[in-house]
Amino acid sequence: MNLLEKLYLRWKINKDEIFLITEGFKEAKRQNLEVNIGGEYISKSQVREGRIYLPPAKGGVDSRKLIALVADNFPEITKRYLNNKKKLII
Repeated sequence: MNLLEKLYLRWKINKDEIFLITEGFKEAKRQNLEVNIGGEYISKSQVREGRIYLPPAKGGVDSRKLIALVADNFPEITKRYLNNKKKLII
């Protein structure tokens, strides 16, 4: 894989990841879930029905739980995101 292909793949991964995380926050709000990012509450609700904790990871936070919230709602985007991440690693 040449440099341009890697850059394009990273761009696609970032685009899908931003979309899935944004939709994950929206879904968490719809479900009245509190979102805790590395010890700081980002989304609090009056009627708390649950909590999502996103632990710190190297260079950011682990957003897999937010993506898992919307994986069934956007299966083609989630599948493309995961496949592209595998391609970049290999």
